[in-house]
Amino acid sequence: MKNYIKNTSVLFISFALLITSCNNEVKEKPEILIYCGITMVKPMREISDIIEKSENCKITISRGATEDLYNSAKRSKIGDLFLSGSHIFVERNSSDSLLLDGIDYSYNQPAIFVQKGNPKKITADVKNFANNKYTVLVGNPESCAIGIMTKHIFDSYGIYDNVFSRSVSLASDSRDINRILRENSKIDLAMNWLVTSEFKENINHFDILELPDSIAHKEILSIYYLKFSKQKDLAQKIMNYVVSKEGITIFNKYGFKKIEQ
Repeated sequence: MKNYIKNTSVLFISFALLITSCNNEVKEKPEILIYCGITMVKPMREISDIIEKSENCKITISRGATEDLYNSAKRSKIGDLFLSGSHIFVERNSSDSLLLDGIDYSYNQPAIFVQKGNPKKITADVKNFANNKYTVLVGNPESCAIGIMTKHIFDSYGIYDNVFSRSVSLASDSRDINRILRENSKIDLAMNWLVTSEFKENINHFDILELPDSIAHKEILSIYYLKFSKQKDLAQKIMNYVVSKEGITIFNKYGFKKIEQ
């Protein structure tokens, strides 16, 4: 009987230690927070799923408009990586020294979006946005990367005030632009990132009028460390994967083009 009690006690203690060990293992599972501009969410989610399995970690993606994400990271001082849709935005906030050691992996380029079939035969001319016979839609330059870039282009033509005062809405981000354009057939043209036209929810809804590089500059896309990251080694592995052959292939699948060396 004593041996039975002794053996039972040993088994109980062993089981308890095993449970404690498992609980500790769960608690110690590293976590990464990525702030990701809405346009890049799909490829980053796919990459994150791969990294979670290979590194036994948990990756949370906070998605949205670039400005909103940045302000959230700045206030909370929590997070590890940041993907911005605009270098203009990054340069504008460089004095904060929040974003460190960026690595380039692809680029965005703005284009003119029109309704499928281009029923009004609109031409690839930015000045069409200032033509009162067209109904227009643009992104908010105070919140999203495409809004910042659109304002930059319109400013170069001297039509910024005209266009923004007539826009049916100031869309919150690139996804919002496409949603509004899909749902409102009375909108004639919008400015958005070219790559989003290849997303499955958009591909059959719009025609694209591409603009020359001299007007619609290629916006290099980069992934940055956040200076207060507590998982720098793991964050580095994610950054390395994004720019690896496998990572670039995933971005290519969603329409993002490789940076030509």
